[in-house]
Amino acid sequence: MRRTVGVLVMEHIAVGLVEGDKVVGPLNIFPEKSQTLDPLQSMPAESIVECVRRQVEKVASGGKIAAIGIGFPGIIRTKIGNKLDETNKKLNQDQH
Repeated sequence: MRRTVGVLVMEHIAVGLVEGDKVVGPLNIFPEKSQTLDPLQSMPAESIVECVRRQVEKVASGGKIAAIGIGFPGIIRTKIGNKLDETNKKLNQDQH
């Protein structure tokens, strides 16, 4: 059966292995226990990416993965030239 990994990044990072249409095994959550309301907010982007990579490797357990799906709900601000682009805002505006 085809194995994929699902990643959701919000106030924490949740990663799970998916076979078919079901999550199999436990979800890996980072941080496991947080003392702050939004611990990822103070992390540099490179650290978040590295953390996602480590969590995906842990869930895959050395097995072959067909695909990885990553969700970052909310507003993601990126700087393009001198313009600030809020990537997900456009998607949300189209739904109203």
